[in-house]
Amino acid sequence: MNAPDSTSYAPAPPDEDAAPNEDAAPDDEAPDQTEAHRRLREAVPDDKPALVMELIERHPEGRLVLPKQGGQGAALAEVNLSTEALGPHLSAEHAADAPWWNDEQGALRLYGADLEGAMLRGAVLRDADLRDANLRGATLGGADLRGALLENADLREADLASARLDEAQLGGARLDMALLENAVLHRVYLRFAHVQYAALDQADLREADLWGVDLEGASLRYTDLREALLHEANVQDVDLTGSDLRDADLRAAVLREADLRETDLRGAKLDGADFQRAVLQGTRLQSLLLTGCTIKHVYLSEARLAGTRLNQRQIGGALGEELDGEYEAASSGYLALEQAFSDFGAPDASRWAYIKKRRMQKLTARQNARRAAGRRDWRTAASNGLSYAQAKLAEWVCNYGESIPRTIASIFAVYVVFVVLYGLTGSVVRAGPGAEVVHFLPLSNFDDLATFGLITMTAPEGPQVSLHPNGTFAHLLTSLHTLITIGLTGLLGYVLGNRIHK
Repeated sequence: MNAPDSTSYAPAPPDEDAAPNEDAAPDDEAPDQTEAHRRLREAVPDDKPALVMELIERHPEGRLVLPKQGGQGAALAEVNLSTEALGPHLSAEHAADAPWWNDEQGALRLYGADLEGAMLRGAVLRDADLRDANLRGATLGGADLRGALLENADLREADLASARLDEAQLGGARLDMALLENAVLHRVYLRFAHVQYAALDQADLREADLWGVDLEGASLRYTDLREALLHEANVQDVDLTGSDLRDADLRAAVLREADLRETDLRGAKLDGADFQRAVLQGTRLQSLLLTGCTIKHVYLSEARLAGTRLNQRQIGGALGEELDGEYEAASSGYLALEQAFSDFGAPDASRWAYIKKRRMQKLTARQNARRAAGRRDWRTAASNGLSYAQAKLAEWVCNYGESIPRTIASIFAVYVVFVVLYGLTGSVVRAGPGAEVVHFLPLSNFDDLATFGLITMTAPEGPQVSLHPNGTFAHLLTSLHTLITIGLTGLLGYVLGNRIHK
């Protein structure tokens, strides 16, 4: 999708096809850079604006070229190059011809400037034209760049901590590995900029235009992104912990493996967003429509999903916590899904999430038992081992109260086991003279054993037929058989009621 054109003003660059100025000085007549650096170091801040203008005027291309010298950049800390500061140097005639003045922008012209590594801490560059400028590694901490034109500027590894960039134009700029912590970028224009691995922690990006921006690997912890436009942005592997993204536009954005813990996404537009393997633990997702998103294997422990719409198929069979063996956290995530599916009116999905939650609790008990045994805490190991065994039994017998076929199969399995026990232990005798004990052989005796077992399931005192328990042990077996069967029958009633209720 093509982004609409910016409505902001961007002066055209110099005409490359224009005839060269034969009167221009050759490159070797450009201002001596060593001398320029020395003069800037020795000048007081109030004298530096005039010196900057002089250097631009003396350059054959009308540019400010002050690259690093001896590993140090130009000394321009706290320089004031705002329109107000340049006012005394302007006249109606001078402004039209001055190479350092952008008449249409009404501000300083530093188009294509080379200020690599420059010290510009606290500098005032409001509305300055810095398009295509080289500011790589520059120190701009606390600088005032409000409304500045920085399209296609190179700001890689620059220090912009606490800088003011409100409404600045940074379309296509390079900000990879730049430091922008606590910077104010309210309503900044950053379309298709490269901001990989940059630090924007606690920055103010409210209403910022970040359409198509590449933020891969960047850190935006506790950043204010309310109403920001991140359409088609690359937010892969970005740390957004605790950030505020309320009402942000994240349509078609790629947020794979992004860390969104404790982030607030309420009211955000998320159609087509890719959250695969993203961390959404404790994230506020209330009342969001996620059915159009990719949320395969996301991390959802303690996520807030009240009123959120999503479906089971999107999860991809397992949450990220489960795949990583973090079963306790996975249990919390499935609980959130269970409640969300239930609120949404999706009973099958809610039942799936419930079963997954119970399995995670079972695996947590096993994990805790092994850890306790490893540190020789036998009491804790035994307690968790017992919890695991109980959960495993509940899974086998009725799939945690959700499987009617499994419960019926359990009743039948108990019946078969006891029939075999009756035959092996000689617990059944035929009434009458001789009180013949019933064994498996010949095979015709199996009918008697099967009949005895079936009747015993509901008659603890023994069946009133020609078959009777043989002795005290046989009475214990029949009583146990009846007791287990009654319990399983009651469980079957519970499972049936549970399914009907859901």
